[in-house]
Amino acid sequence: MMVLTRSFTSLRLGVVLVDFFLRSLREMSREFPNVQVFKVDIDLDGLGSTLSKFEIYSVPTLHFFQNGKKVGTVVGADVEQVKGKMVDLYK
Repeated sequence: MMVLTRSFTSLRLGVVLVDFFLRSLREMSREFPNVQVFKVDIDLDGLGSTLSKFEIYSVPTLHFFQNGKKVGTVVGADVEQVKGKMVDLYK
């Protein structure tokens, strides 16, 4: 945490963009080896209708599918909620 705090205080000048991501999602995929994890780059051209179909209005949005059916969604970086859904579905 100290390194992160120091990094932010050193970036006071100019424009700064910080991309937060869930490293724990990668770690969870190791914990649940039979779960397939896909990442979709929402900046790709031509994805508008797909993003609308899956109701992607903010990121991160994680959809859970089981046997071809959508069985859950988590909007936001709620690691505990994601892990709980993985545990429920992995049974």
